[in-house]
Amino acid sequence: MKKLIFLKMFGASLAIIILLVVAILVTSFGFIRARTLDGLAADLEKLGRALEPDVTDYIDRNALADMEAYFRKFEQQTRVRLTFIRPDGTVAADSQEKAALMESHRYRPEVVEALQGRTGRALRFSDTLGQEMLYIAVPVVRDGRLIGCLRMSNFSRDIDAILSGLKRSITLTAALVAALALILAFLLSRSYTRSIHRMIEASDRIASGDFKAKVYIRNRDELGQLAASLNAMSDRIRVLFGKVTAQQEEIQGIIGAMEEGLLVVKPDERISLANPSFRRIFDQSSPEGKYYWEAVRNTGFNTLIQKAREEQRPMLDRLSIQDRTYLVHASYIPAIGHVAATLHDITDIISFERLKRDFVANVSHELQTPLTAIKGYAETMEPEADETGREYLKVILRNTDRLIAIVKDLLLLSELEDIEDRTSPPVLDPVDMTALIESLFKVFEPKARAKGLFLTFNAPPGALAVSGDAFKLEQMVINLLDNAFKYTDQGGITVSLRSDPPAAVLEFEDTGLGIAPEHLPRIFERFYVVDKSRLRNMGGTGLGLSIVKHIVQMHKGEISLVSRLGRGTKFTIRFPLAPAGKPVEG
Repeated sequence: MKKLIFLKMFGASLAIIILLVVAILVTSFGFIRARTLDGLAADLEKLGRALEPDVTDYIDRNALADMEAYFRKFEQQTRVRLTFIRPDGTVAADSQEKAALMESHRYRPEVVEALQGRTGRALRFSDTLGQEMLYIAVPVVRDGRLIGCLRMSNFSRDIDAILSGLKRSITLTAALVAALALILAFLLSRSYTRSIHRMIEASDRIASGDFKAKVYIRNRDELGQLAASLNAMSDRIRVLFGKVTAQQEEIQGIIGAMEEGLLVVKPDERISLANPSFRRIFDQSSPEGKYYWEAVRNTGFNTLIQKAREEQRPMLDRLSIQDRTYLVHASYIPAIGHVAATLHDITDIISFERLKRDFVANVSHELQTPLTAIKGYAETMEPEADETGREYLKVILRNTDRLIAIVKDLLLLSELEDIEDRTSPPVLDPVDMTALIESLFKVFEPKARAKGLFLTFNAPPGALAVSGDAFKLEQMVINLLDNAFKYTDQGGITVSLRSDPPAAVLEFEDTGLGIAPEHLPRIFERFYVVDKSRLRNMGGTGLGLSIVKHIVQMHKGEISLVSRLGRGTKFTIRFPLAPAGKPVEG
């Protein structure tokens, strides 16, 4: 890893330096050679201009042999080949070859230029000499008339020989510069690599949990800034990790101290968390990692977890686990897909409630006989009493009837609560709610006419059956209608029944006094009365809506209400529909 980073950095620097040196050498060699050729061409042109008078003199005297001898002598002294070419391209004199044996030069590039009155230049391979040559041709003019051209030529190898020493010097200098650059690149690469290694080591230590790790780099460049950022990040992580650790310890302490059992199930149905209370309840030492249905051998609990996962909504149920009763609440956590379940031991509360119910039931039973006796004696005394006595007896009878009604309602409440406490569900049969309500309407219609109220029942044609206890459902409807009549002085009462699979929906809506918002949360409590004076005048017990709520719960239904003061009240009840194929009670 360490060598790899260094090799990458130094290798990249090495490649760049070599490429730059090669590019510089190639470019400089080409440039110097071109400039040298330009200088030599200029010198040859000057030489040609200087020789033009002598060449003109030889032409005037028609002394071509003398001119050729002159050319040879000149070449021996200067190593410059001279050639005179007539306007038709034939060679008149040459310093190396016999002119008569030489081919026409009319189409040589430099000759073409010179015969057009311009200085011609060409660098090409000489077929005659078999070597690369630099050719310069200048026009020779006499009395304004072109009489030919003088061509000077030199071997390119002479130029290369001149440049070879310069090339060696340039190459040596470039090699020294490249060596210094490589040394500098090596040192810089090693320095940066060491800094990177320090940061890697610090990062590894931080990743392993050592948040005190620091990187000390003196660089003031981006690498130094990166090291400073890494140090700051380490400090920040250390602070945050400390907070998280403290919070986790606090949460673990709270979870461990909870009296309620707590279970958290992951999406793969394995247990991720179980507090000590849960382990004690189900006698599990280390359930984490197990499937919840392996660790918990309770069908009701496992069903509740499964329903919370599938329906993704809170579930609440009361379960019996190892001779104790628990209120179990299971919730789906959408953000992580977990299900959390809590188990609250309500055994003592249920025992207390049972004792209280037993006491109320026993007292109610004990009161029933003397109340009946009081009523009987009062009714017996009424015909023989005077007017004042009869008034007293009416008060006694009215209050006795109210006490008897309260006793009956208390006994019914105790019966309903006993049903709810049973581990096995009550036996429910299909009940035709349409027929049940229609039969009760016959009882309440005279009462509605007496108060001047309308009484309407809306239901689909045919029977609409729910799973229930016909007597209890009848009591529920009576209580709701009776409650509506008590608080409705104008308008009327509408009862609606409809099917909304898998439930039947029953609605009681009146145009009565309505209920203020502050009373709504407590409306189903026993003995809670919104208007006590009206209740006393109507002879109510204050238990009617509480009985309704317990009957609905007994049937696994739901009840809700909406009300506006002065505008009336609407109760909505949802019951499970009865399964098809069973005989229906009317």
